[in-house]
Amino acid sequence: MLPLPKSFDKNEIFLITVLFLLILIIRFLPKRFPKVITILILLEAFTIARLADHLLASAHVMGIDFYDIMDTGKYEFFGLFTYLIFAPFGYLFVYLYDWIKPRGVYLCLYIISWSLFSTCFEWIMVLFDIYKYKNWNLAYSSIVYLVVQPLTILFFEFLIREYNKMKE
Repeated sequence: MLPLPKSFDKNEIFLITVLFLLILIIRFLPKRFPKVITILILLEAFTIARLADHLLASAHVMGIDFYDIMDTGKYEFFGLFTYLIFAPFGYLFVYLYDWIKPRGVYLCLYIISWSLFSTCFEWIMVLFDIYKYKNWNLAYSSIVYLVVQPLTILFFEFLIREYNKMKE
């Protein structure tokens, strides 16, 4: 079992509040995708966040330890909430992409805008002591977002294409 935090403070309150708000937003959005697509999008966003943090914030993996998550730098219960908030953000990213359907330069602007938003949100998470950088900074994160978000779009397009093939 994952340990609870030593103290229940601003980072735990922030994560619970953001997760609650994101769930409300998603709950009241009109449904755009079949359930299976929605679940896979949520899982992809959760998994990418978890994998990135495991590789970049765990000294026991490849000897890399760029930042700590939450209070102790070790896995704890509320650390899971950091991954849980990435799932709804990933869903909103894909939801708006599918609704707007940006192409060409507008797709580039869409990805850059979301990367900027993601970097700003991460900065807020740093202010709330959710991330504690060691050998990392927000510029690195913005590059990661610029790579991950187009991959998320490709994954979504693949899912839709395969889903439509199955329906035929």
